[in-house]
Amino acid sequence: MNLGETIMPMGQHIGKPLEDIPRDYLEWLVSQPWVYYSFRIRLQDYLDQSRPTQVVARIRAQQEGT
Repeated sequence: MNLGETIMPMGQHIGKPLEDIPRDYLEWLVSQPWVYYSFRIRLQDYLDQSRPTQVVARIRAQQEGT
């Protein structure tokens, strides 16, 4: 299973896959001590794996806009 398909188990984005949730929210969430440790680990793994893809997408979008 792709980590991005992991379903958010709580909060304002409950029921959504991680890949559909704003990155800044996920980065905030992973730093919260009340989030279950096992979910924080999965969330951090997703953030670590998705960072290069998002950077490349942002660069491509900027190039297409010029």
